[in-house]
Amino acid sequence: MKLNNPFAQPDMDMQDIRGHQYGLMNPALKILRAEGLVCLLLACVLYQVQGFSWLEFGLWFLLPDVAIWVYVLGNERLGMWAYNLTHSTVGAGLLAVMGLALDAPLFLQAALIWFAHMGFDRALGFGLKFPLGFRVTHLGVLRGMREKA
Repeated sequence: MKLNNPFAQPDMDMQDIRGHQYGLMNPALKILRAEGLVCLLLACVLYQVQGFSWLEFGLWFLLPDVAIWVYVLGNERLGMWAYNLTHSTVGAGLLAVMGLALDAPLFLQAALIWFAHMGFDRALGFGLKFPLGFRVTHLGVLRGMREKA
Protein backbone atom coordinates (compact mmCIF):
# COMPACT_ATOMS: atom_id res chain seq x y z
CA MET A 1 0.00 0.00 0.00
CA LYS A 2 1.47 3.34 -1.11
CA LEU A 3 0.88 6.32 1.16
CA ASN A 4 0.20 9.67 -0.46
CA ASN A 5 2.35 12.48 0.82
CA PRO A 6 0.05 15.53 1.25
CA PHE A 7 3.10 17.82 1.19
CA ALA A 8 4.61 16.49 -2.03
CA GLN A 9 4.69 18.93 -4.91
CA PRO A 10 4.56 17.74 -8.50
CA ASP A 11 7.31 18.93 -10.82
CA MET A 12 6.46 22.49 -11.82
CA ASP A 13 7.78 25.10 -14.17
CA MET A 14 6.92 28.77 -14.56
CA GLN A 15 3.79 27.94 -16.58
CA ASP A 16 2.36 26.19 -13.48
CA ILE A 17 2.61 29.25 -11.23
CA ARG A 18 -0.71 31.05 -11.03
CA GLY A 19 -1.52 34.06 -8.85
CA HIS A 20 -0.99 33.82 -5.12
CA GLN A 21 -1.64 30.09 -4.72
CA TYR A 22 2.09 29.47 -4.16
CA GLY A 23 2.75 32.67 -2.23
CA LEU A 24 1.56 34.20 0.99
CA MET A 25 -1.96 35.49 1.42
CA ASN A 26 -2.99 38.63 3.23
CA PRO A 27 -2.51 39.61 6.06
CA ALA A 28 0.89 37.84 6.22
CA LEU A 29 2.10 39.53 3.03
CA LYS A 30 1.14 42.97 4.34
CA ILE A 31 2.90 42.31 7.63
CA LEU A 32 6.09 41.14 5.91
CA ARG A 33 6.10 44.16 3.61
CA ALA A 34 5.52 46.47 6.60
CA GLU A 35 8.47 44.78 8.35
CA GLY A 36 10.57 45.63 5.31
CA LEU A 37 9.55 49.27 5.54
CA VAL A 38 10.41 49.34 9.25
CA CYS A 39 13.80 47.78 8.48
CA LEU A 40 14.45 50.47 5.86
CA LEU A 41 13.41 53.31 8.17
CA LEU A 42 15.34 51.97 11.17
CA ALA A 43 18.50 51.47 9.09
CA CYS A 44 18.21 55.05 7.77
CA VAL A 45 17.68 56.53 11.24
CA LEU A 46 20.67 54.63 12.65
CA TYR A 47 22.71 55.67 9.62
CA GLN A 48 21.88 59.33 10.30
CA VAL A 49 22.61 58.99 14.03
CA GLN A 50 26.05 57.54 13.21
CA GLY A 51 26.74 60.54 10.98
CA PHE A 52 27.65 58.49 7.91
CA SER A 53 27.77 60.05 4.44
CA TRP A 54 24.48 60.04 2.51
CA LEU A 55 26.44 60.35 -0.72
CA GLU A 56 28.12 57.02 0.08
CA PHE A 57 24.72 55.60 1.01
CA GLY A 58 23.42 56.50 -2.45
CA LEU A 59 26.50 55.11 -4.18
CA TRP A 60 26.34 51.71 -2.46
CA PHE A 61 22.58 51.27 -1.97
CA LEU A 62 22.01 49.14 -5.09
CA LEU A 63 25.16 47.01 -4.74
CA PRO A 64 23.28 43.85 -3.61
CA ASP A 65 21.35 43.91 -6.90
CA VAL A 66 24.53 43.03 -8.78
CA ALA A 67 23.49 39.44 -7.94
CA ILE A 68 20.64 39.79 -10.46
CA TRP A 69 23.29 39.54 -13.20
CA VAL A 70 23.87 35.93 -12.17
CA TYR A 71 20.30 35.24 -13.36
CA VAL A 72 21.04 36.99 -16.64
CA LEU A 73 24.48 35.50 -17.27
CA GLY A 74 24.13 32.21 -15.42
CA ASN A 75 21.22 29.95 -14.60
CA GLU A 76 18.21 30.19 -12.30
CA ARG A 77 19.58 27.96 -9.51
CA LEU A 78 22.88 29.84 -9.31
CA GLY A 79 20.99 33.13 -9.63
CA MET A 80 18.74 32.14 -6.74
CA TRP A 81 21.74 31.41 -4.50
CA ALA A 82 23.54 34.64 -5.42
CA TYR A 83 20.41 36.75 -4.93
CA ASN A 84 19.45 35.10 -1.63
CA LEU A 85 22.97 35.43 -0.21
CA THR A 86 23.02 39.14 -0.98
CA HIS A 87 19.44 39.73 0.16
CA SER A 88 19.37 37.81 3.45
CA THR A 89 19.63 39.71 6.71
CA VAL A 90 22.11 37.12 8.01
CA GLY A 91 25.10 38.62 6.20
CA ALA A 92 24.21 42.20 7.09
CA GLY A 93 23.59 41.22 10.71
CA LEU A 94 26.96 39.47 11.01
CA LEU A 95 28.67 42.46 9.42
CA ALA A 96 26.95 44.82 11.88
CA VAL A 97 28.00 42.67 14.84
CA MET A 98 31.59 42.64 13.56
CA GLY A 99 31.47 46.42 13.13
CA LEU A 100 30.30 46.92 16.69
CA ALA A 101 32.59 44.30 18.23
CA LEU A 102 35.69 45.50 16.41
CA ASP A 103 34.76 49.19 16.60
CA ALA A 104 34.93 49.28 12.80
CA PRO A 105 32.59 52.04 11.57
CA LEU A 106 33.04 51.02 7.92
CA PHE A 107 31.54 47.58 8.65
CA LEU A 108 28.62 49.16 10.51
CA GLN A 109 28.06 51.67 7.69
CA ALA A 110 28.03 48.87 5.08
CA ALA A 111 25.66 46.78 7.21
CA LEU A 112 23.19 49.67 7.60
CA ILE A 113 23.20 50.34 3.85
CA TRP A 114 22.68 46.62 3.25
CA PHE A 115 19.78 46.47 5.75
CA ALA A 116 18.21 49.54 4.14
CA HIS A 117 18.43 47.92 0.70
CA MET A 118 16.81 44.71 1.90
CA GLY A 119 14.08 46.63 3.73
CA PHE A 120 13.37 48.65 0.59
CA ASP A 121 13.15 45.48 -1.52
CA ARG A 122 10.85 43.73 0.99
CA ALA A 123 8.60 46.80 1.26
CA LEU A 124 8.18 46.70 -2.53
CA GLY A 125 7.40 42.97 -2.42
CA PHE A 126 10.71 41.58 -3.66
CA GLY A 127 11.46 38.54 -1.57
CA LEU A 128 13.99 35.75 -1.42
CA LYS A 129 13.96 33.62 -4.54
CA PHE A 130 12.95 30.02 -5.23
CA PRO A 131 14.57 27.94 -7.99
CA LEU A 132 11.40 28.21 -10.09
CA GLY A 133 12.50 31.57 -11.50
CA PHE A 134 13.25 35.14 -10.51
CA ARG A 135 9.56 36.01 -10.12
CA VAL A 136 8.83 33.28 -7.55
CA THR A 137 9.68 34.59 -4.07
CA HIS A 138 8.91 33.93 -0.42
CA LEU A 139 6.53 36.90 -0.64
CA GLY A 140 4.62 35.42 -3.57
CA VAL A 141 4.81 35.58 -7.33
CA LEU A 142 5.92 38.91 -8.77
CA ARG A 143 3.50 40.18 -11.36
CA GLY A 144 4.09 42.36 -14.37
CA MET A 145 7.68 41.32 -14.95
CA ARG A 146 8.87 39.68 -18.13
CA GLU A 147 10.23 36.19 -17.73
CA LYS A 148 13.66 35.20 -18.95
CA ALA A 149 13.34 33.76 -22.46
